[in-house]
Amino acid sequence: MCSTREVDGFRFDVGASIIEDIDVIDRAFKRLGTSLDAQVDLIPLDPIYTTILSDGTKIKRPWNPLQKVTLEEPPHLILRYFS
Repeated sequence: MCSTREVDGFRFDVGASIIEDIDVIDRAFKRLGTSLDAQVDLIPLDPIYTTILSDGTKIKRPWNPLQKVTLEEPPHLILRYFS
């Protein structure tokens, strides 16, 4: 379940949870007589997350650590390079 929270004018998207150590969670499910795969549909995210700055710039963190983080500037900021 995804949700958004606003505090002092800032909006935080708590989004989906990132599971980093699947083995630990799967062991817990197995102790309950089932498995993580049987109970949870995991959906890979790429990018893992996107940060949006107040000027509209987006910073995207890819799933693959060998890929570069991307920076997407909104059109009104890109124009500053040509003026």
